[in-house]
Amino acid sequence: MIYTGNRATLAALKAAGNLTRDLDVSISLVAAHQVPISFPVDRPPVARSFLQERLRDLAGCGAQGPLPTTVKLYLCRDRRSTLQKVLDPQSLVVIGYAGPWWRREEKILARALARDGHRVILIESRHRDSNAGYRISRDRHTFLHSLLGLHQGL
Repeated sequence: MIYTGNRATLAALKAAGNLTRDLDVSISLVAAHQVPISFPVDRPPVARSFLQERLRDLAGCGAQGPLPTTVKLYLCRDRRSTLQKVLDPQSLVVIGYAGPWWRREEKILARALARDGHRVILIESRHRDSNAGYRISRDRHTFLHSLLGLHQGL
């Protein structure tokens, strides 16, 4: 699972927990935090410990149910290339997105990761309350096909 903001990530965690309820899986919450060029990569303007704690709090809120969840934070200059390097080959990647329809950064990232051979599921956060609802960009069958390795293009 890729961190894309608190609300979107919570919706993605909830969807992943609901759809994989009976499967023996775990979640890795991966965040590629872009550090501005005016700062050294190893010294971002926000303390690394603060960023990690925020991710742990998000993973620990329980939106995904009882699934074990680990947090991985990468400081980088380019988010997309960092994710392409750190994800295991043919990973199942869940990406949440929220906000207006014209905001397509997450969708562009999803297509790039799919081109690299990953199975990508987009989850839209539908409500202001991040735990209230979500919509899977395809349908449950697509998600389950992805889990089973039956790839369907974006």
